[in-house]
Amino acid sequence: MIVSDTHKFVFIHIPKTAGISVRKTLEPYATVPIFKRAVPHLVKRPKQKNPLLFQHATAKNINRLVLKDRWNGYFTFCFIRNPWDWMVSWYLFWKTKSKAGGDICVRAKRLTFNDYVTWYHSTKPQPARNRIRLGFSEFTHDDSKKKLIKFVGRFERFEEDFSTICSTLGIPCKVFKLNTTKRNKPYRKFYNEQSIQLVTSIFKNDIKEYGYSF
Repeated sequence: MIVSDTHKFVFIHIPKTAGISVRKTLEPYATVPIFKRAVPHLVKRPKQKNPLLFQHATAKNINRLVLKDRWNGYFTFCFIRNPWDWMVSWYLFWKTKSKAGGDICVRAKRLTFNDYVTWYHSTKPQPARNRIRLGFSEFTHDDSKKKLIKFVGRFERFEEDFSTICSTLGIPCKVFKLNTTKRNKPYRKFYNEQSIQLVTSIFKNDIKEYGYSF
């Protein structure tokens, strides 16, 4: 999450969508402090004009708690990713984390990808820990399902879309490729027919809205 009052933009950082690379370029323009620990989502501290927001704060929280009536005057944007690719990226990410990350880390370490997807599909959404289960709309829409974001970039065409964003903001475009998850094969090779359908079920709304396919 980056809010810039000087350049009037808001970047909604959806995890695992090249957000670290975006932040590397745009953080010098930030005017709202970012709280980088995982919890809580929102912290208010004495003598601060603005609350500290978690780096993956949602559009509705930034709108409600920081910008309020100024939201429509800002250029708001985010990046999204093919949901099947996104799921693989999360699985590989959790496999590298310690058990302190909770049950999801333990499962990723112990299970094959397809067994992990089966387990994941059977769990209830837990937004405080892992909002991927709720999809992109958790970050980009308000409680009435209204989209709050003006520009939705695609991970699959990151350089092109980020260049468009920088041009709109009047900011020099510097593309950094940071925090990439290493993998030894394309995301499609991780799947079987069952896991393809399970991920389709989990992210059916995002797939429909943004036209993604396996």
